[in-house]
Amino acid sequence: ADLVALQTQVAAGAYLTSNFLQTANIALTAWSGIGTSESVSFQGVYDGGNKTINAQFDSGKYRGVFAYAKNATIKNLKVNVTGRTGIVAETGGAAFVGQSYGSTLQNLTATCDAGAMGTAETPLTHNGGGIVVRMNGGTCYACTNKMDIYSSYTKVGGIATFGQSSNTDYF
Repeated sequence: ADLVALQTQVAAGAYLTSNFLQTANIALTAWSGIGTSESVSFQGVYDGGNKTINAQFDSGKYRGVFAYAKNATIKNLKVNVTGRTGIVAETGGAAFVGQSYGSTLQNLTATCDAGAMGTAETPLTHNGGGIVVRMNGGTCYACTNKMDIYSSYTKVGGIATFGQSSNTDYF
């Protein structure tokens, strides 16, 4: 999967409900995520093929490999957050999804380089989550967060920072 092309196509309203299989490891820098709002969200199936994405996020709202996902399935993937994040304080960031609406998140593992998600001495100044920042319905299972997240802001979650009517069993 070419994530830069997918990001551009989803922003233009194309490939919203398509299926994708990742066949190699991917590195992303200054990444803002796929999807720009609830109405322009990734809505397909993304199978990571048990590969890894090394992602360094830019500053902005709801950062993750997928900024917005709606009724999507994202599965079988590892994301390693690299470099220090500069995400906007009132929203937050996570390895996989910024805002999820009714999506299924399955068999995902979040890791990070030392300090990428803050340190005790220099914490993040935004909400932080391992898998997803805001889970609005949907299911999250067989997901693992191995990141140390330090924040001086109000909310931090190992799997989800915020959840509304979500099934987050079987971490």
